[in-house]
Amino acid sequence: MLISEACPSVRAPDPCSFAGLMEMYEWNYMFLRRLCADFNKIDGDRISVVAGGMDLYMKMLKRDKYTTTILLTHYFSNNCLSNEPRDFPNIRIRIYHDARQAEVLS
Repeated sequence: MLISEACPSVRAPDPCSFAGLMEMYEWNYMFLRRLCADFNKIDGDRISVVAGGMDLYMKMLKRDKYTTTILLTHYFSNNCLSNEPRDFPNIRIRIYHDARQAEVLS
């Protein structure tokens, strides 16, 4: 006899409360750690290349003692867009090293 139990799904944090917002920052940090294992060793621009996907470019904007601010973007190469970063889909993120959190700035 097979017994099937439904596993509770993991819900995304609710940013409508302070605790939910802090949990979202923690999730952002964990996802960024998958992309870049050690933020302290970032010394310039990086590129994440995945077969069959678009390259993801990470640019170091600012590094302070407890925070690092980065820009994540894609560069499009079709005729209507140049190889310069655009307003979309850029994302600016501030990483808080001591709190192990990441805040999306814009």
